[in-house]
Amino acid sequence: MRKPVTTAAVLVGLGIGVAIGPSLGAAALWSGVAIAVLGVALLLVGRRTPDLVGDGPADRDEDAGVADDATSTDTTAAAPRRRNRPRPGLGGLGTRVEQILKLAEEQANDHRAEARRESEAIVTAARREAEAILNRAHQQAARTTGNRRDPSPVPPTRAASPNAWSGVTIDCLDPERVARFWSALLGRAPGSSPEGWVYLGERGEPQPRLVFQPVSERQTGKVRIHLDVSVDDIDEAMTAVVNLGGRSTGERHDYEEGVVVVMTDPEDHEFCLVQYYG
Repeated sequence: MRKPVTTAAVLVGLGIGVAIGPSLGAAALWSGVAIAVLGVALLLVGRRTPDLVGDGPADRDEDAGVADDATSTDTTAAAPRRRNRPRPGLGGLGTRVEQILKLAEEQANDHRAEARRESEAIVTAARREAEAILNRAHQQAARTTGNRRDPSPVPPTRAASPNAWSGVTIDCLDPERVARFWSALLGRAPGSSPEGWVYLGERGEPQPRLVFQPVSERQTGKVRIHLDVSVDDIDEAMTAVVNLGGRSTGERHDYEEGVVVVMTDPEDHEFCLVQYYG
């Protein structure tokens, strides 16, 4: 039974007892009290368990469709109907857990990246410190021994002196003839030359320039400065010299590093053909 209906029954019973009690006597008064007690009993019996444990107005109210029904005037025949409310479940718990795990994974990745950067910085700093220690040790060793130690190979550099080897000059009765011989033997083209002189090559080239200057007297005696010409095959080189107008002196020297044969150009300027081993 609904609470409003029950309350109304109680009030009706009390009202009847109060209204007719003075005129009908004590018996009528007790009849009104009996009706009120009956209303209270119906109140207690008509309440259902869900109505006693409900947590709000929604648990105590009837469905709106039942209240508007045409049979709502008959309070004794109406049956309460409980609204089916969805109970809280675990449907959204999985999504929440996935979000938490994803956030934790992102934070772990950030921590790993930060740790990697810190380790690389530490290694770089340690490498620099080690290099600095080695450099200080080398400097100290150089001061102790008097020799500076440099582990890296140093390529040969040109001396700071203003002097440089720029050419070789050969005295000739016929500079053009001798120059043609040397040009063919060494494969060097004539350069710009003053009148009567012949230059092979230009000043500033990697190889010294050969200068053939005219003189009036023939060479007498041994020349104390001569040229060495490196060849791949000593026999073929000797044949080429003879074909160009030179000759062999017959002098030959065999050394551990190679063989040397003394030749002359057309004006008997001595030079050496050298074949190195290895």
